[in-house]
Amino acid sequence: MGKASLYKIAVFFIVICMMVTAAIPMTSWAEEEGFSILSSPAEGDAYVYSGWASNSSQSVTFPDGIVIDGTQPGAYSTIKQGVSGVQAGRTLFIADGSYTGANNRNITINKNISMIGQSLAGTVIDAQQASRIFTISAGRNVTIRNITMANGQISTVSGFDFYFGGGAIFNKGTLTVNDCAFTGNTAQGNDVFVGGAVYNYENSTLKINHCIFLNNVAQDWGGAIYSDWYATLEIKDSTFTGNTAPFGGAICSSTGLLTVEGSTFANNSATADYNSGGGGAISSSADEVLVKDCAFISNAAAADGGAISFASAAAVEDSIFTDNSADSGGAVHNGENATLIVTGSTFTNNTGGNYGGAIVNYGKFNLEESILVQNSAAGYGGALYTGFDDCNISNSTFESNRVTSTWSGDGKGGAVCSFDCILRLDTCDFINNLADNNGGAIYNDEPWFRESSTLEAINCNFTDNRTNTGINRNGGAIYNCDILMLKACDLSNNTAGTDGGAIYNDGGNAEIHFNRITGNMPGNSQISHSSGTMNIANNWWGDNEGSDGKIAGIGLTPATWLVLTVSRDREVLDLGESSTVTADLLYDNQGNYYAPSNGHIPDGIHVAFDESGIPPLGSFNPLSGTMVDGQASTAFTANRPGAANIMVSVDNQQVSAQIDIEDIAIIPGRPDTGGRARTSELVTIDSAGNITAAPKFNQNTFIAATEIGTSILNKAFERVAKNSDGKRAVEITINVEKGAKAYEPTLPASALTSSGTGTEFVIKTGFASVTLSGGMLEQEAAACAEKVSLTVAQTDSSDIDNEEARERIGGRPVIQLSLKLDGKPYAWSNENTPVTVSIPYQPTAQELADSEHITVWYIDGRGNVAEVPSGRYDPATGTVTFSTTHFSNFTVVYVTKTYDDLGRVAWAKKPIEVLASKGILKGISETEYAPQTNITRADFLYCLVRTLGADAKADGNFDDIGKDAYYYKEIAAARKLGITGGTGNNKFSPDAGITRQDMMVLTERALRMLNRLDAQGTASDLSQFADKSLVAAYAVNGVASVVKEGLITGSGGKINPRGNTTRAEAAVFLYRIYNND
Repeated sequence: MGKASLYKIAVFFIVICMMVTAAIPMTSWAEEEGFSILSSPAEGDAYVYSGWASNSSQSVTFPDGIVIDGTQPGAYSTIKQGVSGVQAGRTLFIADGSYTGANNRNITINKNISMIGQSLAGTVIDAQQASRIFTISAGRNVTIRNITMANGQISTVSGFDFYFGGGAIFNKGTLTVNDCAFTGNTAQGNDVFVGGAVYNYENSTLKINHCIFLNNVAQDWGGAIYSDWYATLEIKDSTFTGNTAPFGGAICSSTGLLTVEGSTFANNSATADYNSGGGGAISSSADEVLVKDCAFISNAAAADGGAISFASAAAVEDSIFTDNSADSGGAVHNGENATLIVTGSTFTNNTGGNYGGAIVNYGKFNLEESILVQNSAAGYGGALYTGFDDCNISNSTFESNRVTSTWSGDGKGGAVCSFDCILRLDTCDFINNLADNNGGAIYNDEPWFRESSTLEAINCNFTDNRTNTGINRNGGAIYNCDILMLKACDLSNNTAGTDGGAIYNDGGNAEIHFNRITGNMPGNSQISHSSGTMNIANNWWGDNEGSDGKIAGIGLTPATWLVLTVSRDREVLDLGESSTVTADLLYDNQGNYYAPSNGHIPDGIHVAFDESGIPPLGSFNPLSGTMVDGQASTAFTANRPGAANIMVSVDNQQVSAQIDIEDIAIIPGRPDTGGRARTSELVTIDSAGNITAAPKFNQNTFIAATEIGTSILNKAFERVAKNSDGKRAVEITINVEKGAKAYEPTLPASALTSSGTGTEFVIKTGFASVTLSGGMLEQEAAACAEKVSLTVAQTDSSDIDNEEARERIGGRPVIQLSLKLDGKPYAWSNENTPVTVSIPYQPTAQELADSEHITVWYIDGRGNVAEVPSGRYDPATGTVTFSTTHFSNFTVVYVTKTYDDLGRVAWAKKPIEVLASKGILKGISETEYAPQTNITRADFLYCLVRTLGADAKADGNFDDIGKDAYYYKEIAAARKLGITGGTGNNKFSPDAGITRQDMMVLTERALRMLNRLDAQGTASDLSQFADKSLVAAYAVNGVASVVKEGLITGSGGKINPRGNTTRAEAAVFLYRIYNND
């Protein structure tokens, strides 16, 4: 390159710098009425402007905004003066200008200072090839910014510095250089001259940020920078272009630390043409090296490493190498005994003269998540040449790399050539690589100095690799001379000019298992074996015929190979049902199974699913897939009845299996005996197990009836999942029938006997939704019955004799629930298995405003009404829901019950009124509640049982509970359920008061027995109460649990455990429980 060309490049970069600078706002000239307004310079700072040498009265604006002229203190016309005048720890500001001559170069900085130029393009120190510009003394901390340093030169020295260098800067201290440019600096002479621009010397630190190094030259090492003697060099976001040295065209670092991030290296060159020279951009033997997020473009080395030459421990991350060239390692050369880790990097169009188009490695080498594309070498390893030590490559791609030959013995390894090492490949792609001679993708050479050369590959893809045509062009993908282990790899469509379209084994020992080997050419020599040993059992050859006619070599035929099989989890389907169809390559030709954990073919093999019916009897989702762990599955859904022939295709093999599809329509009016009809479906089941039935309507009785048989229920339960209670609940929706006055679904009686306690049936009709427990019928009741029918009818209040009740019900509907066994009425009642009923209801505006008073009444055969305490309105669903342990007539009502004596307990008024309206609380009369009177044990337990809706078939009661007592049933249920054991001697003491701690203990026990309390309290939950010590030992956990559940909060920091509970307090407590349900 001539001087004119170098000059053009320099001008180009200076223009770029000026454009960048122009985008940064600079302090403008300060003027008022045409005169400059001068400022007082900061004490200790110094200011340099070259124009003051001829006109000291000229005022100048500096980067810190100070405006001064050359007559003021701290103003100088040369940099040498400024460096001398600035105080330690202060800043030297330099105005734009060209600084030349003896007083602007060969300057020693022996103090801690910062030096800031006005602009990169405008502030230029030109040493005119006369001397170095700056020397930074040891122990000094210096920062330089926004300065272009040009034409510095070191060619002769006085004294002994071991090496002579640093055309622009010789750093012995701590130097930070920001936003600067170094151009045309040189280090040349009759000794060892290093660091054309900067020499970073002995234990010093150099930090380079956002800088440009252009056309700097060193006679020996480091065209731009040389760093040695345990110095630290950190470079970020900088550009190195056209720098030259025999070693390290841009940078050479020996001992110490080297970090390069976010930087670009272009057209740098290392000119040494002997084995130890190289590193077109970087040559390093530093103790630790990191190169990250960098780009290396068109760098060249006459010997090793067109971009980088490493001789120590180094890491390269997320970098790009393009169009670099060298005799050995077009982009990177890693020397013997060195360790290199390359991650996330791309190598493209790099050229190696003899070895390794992209990389040559003689040390320990890891390559991860990287791409090597279109690299080339003229001897060995189109992308990589590796030997002498372990090499591990994972998750990387080698594509379209090429090795050519200059004589008959080379041209080996289109992508990789390895020798004397263990080369491990994991999850890599080798695609379209080309070798002039052998090993289209990889050539594993025989050992030269070590005992073996080993190639291990797992989960790798070798596709479309090839050798050139001609004689002795073998191994379209792999040529092996020593040890080869191949597992779970895909070798397809590779081509050899002579033998071994996929693999050629030449005297080596090969273990090749669980691979896909198909479509390689020559087709009768996809694997070729000349000598050595080779085991190729249990591979997939593209069809179930195995390796027959696909291999060449004596004694090579395997006894077993993998075959394609198909299975389905269901062989008979109803319409709409699905079967999982699985294709696998997990069995060999002798029927032996191989678990995926012990080895399987590579993931990603394409599988196609089809069915021969015209039109098809079903559909697949997905229609095709890829194998994972040796298998792939799809869901086949039945759409039409018949015998479906399921076909699965992989490569050149197709296998089939049959699935029989049946209709699921049920003939109306007849028992479900398993018969099928081709009419429209009257009963359907969805994928979640929900049943929908179209009833048969009797126009004489106005009853819409349907029957759900055993087989339909069984199909539904196969599909339905368990709910939060561990039960399987099947929804049966009876379609609304216009004009119907009743709906009558019929089920097998066995479905509702005690043997079915783990099941539920949610029967939805137009009038109400009824949830039946699988154990609602006792065994003796259903022992001889085959069918059970539920009638859900809707009427009005006109048939009720009780006039007051009839007026209260008004126009609200009355729901009649009844049961039949084999068509005969059955008076069902079972305290152990309540039924839940939900009635659609539209409240009036008044009712909606106070919806807690919406409740349910039970109407007996005489027209008498009784409250159903569990009845409540749910605005989210628009229904009134309640539980009952017997069938009769039920209606929704709006009740507002109050008492005259609630004025002094306003805090308890609402809970008392709501619970009284629902029949949970009783007053002492129709008009009085006695809220401040202590509640008795009987009254509290009566209210608690009704609040919780607890019921049980009683088999006795306490001796002091009379059968005519209004609370007899509730206390009997509490005794049966184990909520209370009484006060001793089968006594309950119903009229005694109840302490607050006993109230809480009884409540905690009841909630836990009914599975409505999860919290388990301990003494620590009572720590906030001052009187916690008064809680009896037997009551601690019970009291703590209701406190933890938030049902009791105490008052005034106390819980008052031994105080009696008033009727108002009990009402508030029970109201919380009711709303916490």
